[in-house]
Amino acid sequence: MEGSGPWFAAVDESEWPGDEKNKNLIKKDFDNNPAIGDRRQEIVIIGVDINQKEIETKLDACLLSDEEFSLGAQNWREFEDPLPPWYEQ
Repeated sequence: MEGSGPWFAAVDESEWPGDEKNKNLIKKDFDNNPAIGDRRQEIVIIGVDINQKEIETKLDACLLSDEEFSLGAQNWREFEDPLPPWYEQ
């Protein structure tokens, strides 16, 4: 697993691709909440005879609970991150 770079919401718009067509495509993926922007994950699983419900259950277990989510982004930084850093800061 590896990252593909920062979200556009975390980058100044002056560093986005220069033409309006690309900027509009980027903005199309933005959430109505500007704090979220295009921040999301997408996972594609391809296989033969896989148990979709089992995979969904395991992935759902990785999500923040409502209580954890209510703590906010500042407190999320205190959570243990099992993954290695994915880009240079």
